[in-house]
Amino acid sequence: MDTTPTPSYAKLAKKILAIMAEIGPLKKDKKNDFHKYQYASEELIMGAIRDLCIKHGVGIFPSEKSCSTIVVGDSSITQIEMEFLIVDADSNETKSSTFFGHGIDKGDKGVYKAGTGAEKYFLMKQFMIAAEDDPEFEKNQAAARRTFQEKSAAQKPGATAARPATATASSSGAAPVTSKPTQGGAALPTATTPFPPPAPGKTRGILRAFVEEVSRATSKQGNVYFKIKGTEGETYTTFSETVARHASELAKTGLQIDLAIDSDNKGALAVGVRPA
Repeated sequence: MDTTPTPSYAKLAKKILAIMAEIGPLKKDKKNDFHKYQYASEELIMGAIRDLCIKHGVGIFPSEKSCSTIVVGDSSITQIEMEFLIVDADSNETKSSTFFGHGIDKGDKGVYKAGTGAEKYFLMKQFMIAAEDDPEFEKNQAAARRTFQEKSAAQKPGATAARPATATASSSGAAPVTSKPTQGGAALPTATTPFPPPAPGKTRGILRAFVEEVSRATSKQGNVYFKIKGTEGETYTTFSETVARHASELAKTGLQIDLAIDSDNKGALAVGVRPA
């Protein structure tokens, strides 16, 4: 018979329940303009929990258990494993939880993004935040985690290299549909807007980036256009709703994209998009 004492979280649990009761449903303070949904930001969630933890004497101590980075194209995906120790300052009862986070970045912010993702997941689940409704965050974390796992498996000794991308032409003569098989043979979702020939007087450039957000905007003249924001803070503009939609779909997969950019002395516009 197992005689190991069962840890007691009774007093700590009462404080966590009290915090959950006081948080209540949070008002969603951020909006994704392109996908037309609102969500509670990380800043709002952390601010609400911080004040209530101080009030009830509950401390949260994060620590890094492991951190790994793999290179994908000219960017990197970082996976971080974080342990969160919750402590009742009055009873000394403690409880620990482990969460993973993933971050995609071209520079040195991957660890920060991964850590932020792990912390947000922990706070969402531990305190059952009712207002958290950020599907793009969920999808981007899932896509980054999937890509990290596939690339890590491919880099192990003896792993079979992934098959190259293939293109299948449709019988109707439409643009080919591109399929990129993963290490396990399953195809990642992709979307492609064919690159048109450069317009007269325009200079064509191909830019490679990870997409963070796609949003809709309106010019002073009342014209609707779209902004494609990369993970490095760079923003590309397009008047094509198809380009914007495909860039948004690719952003959900965590894949890099190639943007066809046509520019002249009046500015630059994205006119085509495809998986890198």
